[in-house]
Amino acid sequence: VEFHDFNGREYYVEIRSHEPYKPLEVDRYRVFSSVVGGRTFLNCQQRGFDAKSDARFFLAVYEFKDKDTLDMSLVSDAAMKSAPEFKTSKALRRFVEAHMKDKDFFEPGFVLKRP
Repeated sequence: VEFHDFNGREYYVEIRSHEPYKPLEVDRYRVFSSVVGGRTFLNCQQRGFDAKSDARFFLAVYEFKDKDTLDMSLVSDAAMKSAPEFKTSKALRRFVEAHMKDKDFFEPGFVLKRP
């Protein structure tokens, strides 16, 4: 995973797979951070070189447990599928604020540790 900070709220992120005997796969994202309800969320929008390709996006919440440990959880697919189409970032924010305390809003989290 490689992060590039544009302005402290917008990032360029590349995620590269390194599976043996498979071609290198690279996913590119434009990522925005926002604080909603006291928690920091990432709005990750997939980017590709083909304008006709289907762009995906996902939301995650994160917290640094210490300088080398990142705790992250994704907003569940079920929560996003139940949501209306978001025409504005304010509509997305309102949805997150209304549902972030719902039991199944987040997927089980994972931890990334710096070696």
